[in-house]
Amino acid sequence: MVDWRDADGSAAGLVLLDAPGCVPTISAALLESLASSASVRAVLTHGARPLTVTRKTHAKTLPDNIRRAIRARDRRDRFPGSRRPIEHIHHTDRDGRGHHPESLIGLSAQSHRRVHRHGWAITINPDNAEVTFTRGERSWTTLPAGTRLRRPPPTRRR
Repeated sequence: MVDWRDADGSAAGLVLLDAPGCVPTISAALLESLASSASVRAVLTHGARPLTVTRKTHAKTLPDNIRRAIRARDRRDRFPGSRRPIEHIHHTDRDGRGHHPESLIGLSAQSHRRVHRHGWAITINPDNAEVTFTRGERSWTTLPAGTRLRRPPPTRRR
């Protein structure tokens, strides 16, 4: 719970577990594991009086604003050579727990299956949104659809 006077983007609060019986002390790793499959509901209070309660959000559910941000950035399937629309938002981090846009890309359903079936490794450059697909010793880099390519500055001769 977070008091309304303390609510901002970095506010921390109290975590209450709805578990029967005594809850033992748990490690950070176990807490992370529980949080990845948790249902979260935020309660904003003013002293002892609750002001609002959010709807239940599942940790594995991608928030709509993040989904829209990825669709706006990528514009269409980011797999090399594909022109299909985005049908799936893919986590590039190994555990798939983070919903940060720097670890998500838009793929079509076909490209998403291809990534999993053939073991593609994917990295995103957060500075310019370049996505690099690597498999074996080969790699391909893609830019969001419609990105203008920049020519390197000309070298000056003396």
